[in-house]
Amino acid sequence: MKKLTKIKLVNWHLFSNQTIEIKDNALISGENGSGKSTLLDAMQFLFVGGRAGSKFNIAATDDAKRTLEGYIRGRIGAENKEYLRNGDVITHLALEFFDEQSKKFSTIGCILDLPKSSNLKERFYLLDNVSIHDSLFLEKKYPRDYKSMKAYLKSLDIEFSPFDSQKKYRDALARFFGMDATKYAKILPKALAFRSIDLQAFVFEFLLDDDPIDIQSLKNNVAQLKKVELQIKRDKEKLEKLDLIVQTGEDITLNKEQQGINELIDQLNWVEKRESYVKQNQERLSEIEGRLDYLREAKSQVDTQIEENDQAILNLERAKNDNDLSRTLSSYQEALQKKSKEYEQQKEALRAVKDLLSKEFNTMKELLNLLPNVTIKEFVNYYQTNEDQITSDDLTHHLTLLNTEVQSYLQAFHIEKDKLESEKRDLSEQIRASGQRLNQLKRHVKTYPIYVENLIRAINDGLSSHYQKDVRVRPLCELIEVNDEKWRNA
Repeated sequence: MKKLTKIKLVNWHLFSNQTIEIKDNALISGENGSGKSTLLDAMQFLFVGGRAGSKFNIAATDDAKRTLEGYIRGRIGAENKEYLRNGDVITHLALEFFDEQSKKFSTIGCILDLPKSSNLKERFYLLDNVSIHDSLFLEKKYPRDYKSMKAYLKSLDIEFSPFDSQKKYRDALARFFGMDATKYAKILPKALAFRSIDLQAFVFEFLLDDDPIDIQSLKNNVAQLKKVELQIKRDKEKLEKLDLIVQTGEDITLNKEQQGINELIDQLNWVEKRESYVKQNQERLSEIEGRLDYLREAKSQVDTQIEENDQAILNLERAKNDNDLSRTLSSYQEALQKKSKEYEQQKEALRAVKDLLSKEFNTMKELLNLLPNVTIKEFVNYYQTNEDQITSDDLTHHLTLLNTEVQSYLQAFHIEKDKLESEKRDLSEQIRASGQRLNQLKRHVKTYPIYVENLIRAINDGLSSHYQKDVRVRPLCELIEVNDEKWRNA
């Protein structure tokens, strides 16, 4: 249910700016000439939708002589002042309603623009979710015209579009109140006249339909309505199934596209992972080779020391009978302590190399799972079998073979990477050329296939080089205009 909550009158007869709040039931009372009929005529004008169906001042007398222009200018009929407002006048009439179901306010109203030397303009409107407030109708205490009111509502993100005709306004009122607009326009002036009416004529004219009721026709209509409803239900079920099929098809297409994208991403991730893995193992192999060189050098030093110790023992045996035996023993003891210390350092370095080899062995096992390879498998088997009895020569041999395999994998990887990069550049070039051609088509610039473009460019370059000046040729089709449809696809 919609309840009237406010009435707004600006420049309407004696009302220059009046806001009347309505709560529940309201009683309008006052002396003659206080404005009761003026207020009711404003409401009648908005409800009827124009002056055509309005009967002003009918609530006060049957001989109503008030006019819309008289209300706008404020006609008082004094000897020295006939109107209160003589220049250009802007009048606002508006009613605010509250919908108890949706809990929202709505406003119906009209802007009346009466220039001093022109015709009256009426603009009826209906604003949803807008309540009456002074800023809607006044700007610095002056009434807003149509443009000012539209600009104000636009600042509130509200589109203001008055109705093109009074008929469209009355139809909108009928939908707003849920009533027959034609009958309502006829009955409202009768209600405002406060006269007794013929109740039977009122019921037949305003409450009952004009045509007699045809029971058989109603039955047929009901049966036909049931058939139509059944068909509509079936059609809805079909539409729902079709929508489901369409949605399923779209989901399948989307899943396929996503699956392709995911596969491409997985391939790229695998390539990047393999590249990183190979790079890490290459660095580790380099470290192992460095360690092996260090161990070879250490082994050579140890062999040299052993030879020196053997020679020292021989010297010691020769010096048994010498008087300097104690001094020789002391020097040998110091050398032995020094060699023992160096031996411990070499032992610690050897242990670190073994730890590194163990880590590299685990890495090779993981690599073997990803890339089955005979050389890697032989290294893994060799390390597992001879972990505690590894010789430098065998280890060097296996690591050399591993290095060769890793280099071949790296070379294959870089070849594949270069191939992918080449394909990527070709696709990018095709996309760029297609985009350029599409932009030229949008600008209505003539375009040709790439081989034609290359031919034109080759001819221009050849002629420019031959004649030693800038020569530009154009296809013959750009220089002639052919209107015959037979030549469209020539």
